[in-house]
Amino acid sequence: MKNIFFVLLFSVLITYTYGQDKIWLCADNYLQGTDPRWGLTGMKFLQDSIEIQHVLPQNMSLIQFTMASASASDSVGNLLFYTNGLTIFNALHDTMQNAKWFNSGTYVSDSLGDTHLGVVQSVIILPHPKLNYLYYLFHSVPEIKLNATQANSLKYSVVDMRLDSGRGAVVEKNVPIINDWICKGYITACKHANGKDWWIISPKLQQGAYYRTLLTSDSISTPIKQVIGPAGPLLQQGFARFSPDGTKYFLTGNSGYNVFIFDFDRCKGLLSNLQQLPIPTTQQEGLYGISISPNSRYLYINSLLKIFQYDLYASDIATSKQIVANYDGYVCSFPPNPQAYGNSGFLFSQIGPNEKIYYSSTGGTNVYHVIDYPDSAGLACHVRQHGMVFPAFTNFSIPNFPNYRLSALSQPCYGVGIEDEIISGKEIVVYPNPATQRIYIETTSIQGRGELLIYNALGQEVYKEKAVFSEGETAIYIGDLPNGAYYLRVLGEKGVFYGKFFKE
Repeated sequence: MKNIFFVLLFSVLITYTYGQDKIWLCADNYLQGTDPRWGLTGMKFLQDSIEIQHVLPQNMSLIQFTMASASASDSVGNLLFYTNGLTIFNALHDTMQNAKWFNSGTYVSDSLGDTHLGVVQSVIILPHPKLNYLYYLFHSVPEIKLNATQANSLKYSVVDMRLDSGRGAVVEKNVPIINDWICKGYITACKHANGKDWWIISPKLQQGAYYRTLLTSDSISTPIKQVIGPAGPLLQQGFARFSPDGTKYFLTGNSGYNVFIFDFDRCKGLLSNLQQLPIPTTQQEGLYGISISPNSRYLYINSLLKIFQYDLYASDIATSKQIVANYDGYVCSFPPNPQAYGNSGFLFSQIGPNEKIYYSSTGGTNVYHVIDYPDSAGLACHVRQHGMVFPAFTNFSIPNFPNYRLSALSQPCYGVGIEDEIISGKEIVVYPNPATQRIYIETTSIQGRGELLIYNALGQEVYKEKAVFSEGETAIYIGDLPNGAYYLRVLGEKGVFYGKFFKE
């Protein structure tokens, strides 16, 4: 294996408390032997610098990237594994056990065979909320529909890093979650309000509807469909993002030239308050990346030729538009061959652990663009075009990461993923709250025969008992229930009653 190392130093002083996104891997979709223009380019974010590593693995012909790219590192930033959307590779750049073509049944848009997946945001890697050796890959399965690539399902696979001498192995593979046509790509995730679990949002094709799925330490919830917002055909190839603070959800596509902005409820996983933001671009320029500044104030949208900044705090977001970069015409080439390989317009974006925003560029290039100060208004954000120059082609690819650093809300929340009918009825008093071993419910207003049920945060029934309620209070033992939020429901002679409590 041949390795070439480059180090670029920046005046960045940030203390990293999470390492899952410290290593980025990108490559071209054509990899040819030991030619130094090809291979994997790795970016490792250090305390005050970025280390660039060029790797030419032995099996490079199998490791090809275009738009599908995701990687996982441990809490201190050591590479664990990465994927091109079809195969998973371990830290030694070998195919992980049971990982080849883990995303089976996919349509490869450029007919290069089962070597890579040309769909942006088609895979994301999430750590298990509790077990640090398990990782979940959520991936869409593109197929042909309406004469274009769409996705006919959302699936997941699981990697256990304890296996194969710490190199990891796939222990669950290609497990269906959503068996429905959804927009290809658009896989993004946000931490639940508890700061541990994960929400995954998937827009449905041809409908104004969104599936929400919750990954907890115990299970993956049955997806629930929410009907809201724009119809799917506008979203055939675009991007979805949560704001770093988790309060908003954004998405766009390469047709329609609009960005859709929703408020997001991290407790319930619900979208609300849709705003539609028209972007002044053309069919030739397209509409591609979305990124939000670390302070969640500024929205960055880009076409191939421009980067726009919008102030999300403005009373009229559309009028706050500023153009912070116009493509300068830079064309990539590699010495000693002076042949120009490709234009380096702005394509897909991702915020780094150093709180800068990075942009990949179009085919045949070896550069990223950088926004150095995305929390600053207007030109003060400082866009450095082709600010990162790599030793090899990168061709579209940039990894897909969620915000691992999002913390829990200060107050617990209830009703996670539960349909309105579960909480319909009159509210009753439940105490103490939070509780540890027992709860007490006020039953004076209930009196008579009835049925008592308890649901967990996913709406799953965890307790059921028929009882005769008298005036006063009723004690219920909850010591065997896992910690978390719960709903209590009583179906009685005098109607339906509900309460809520938190077990800790």
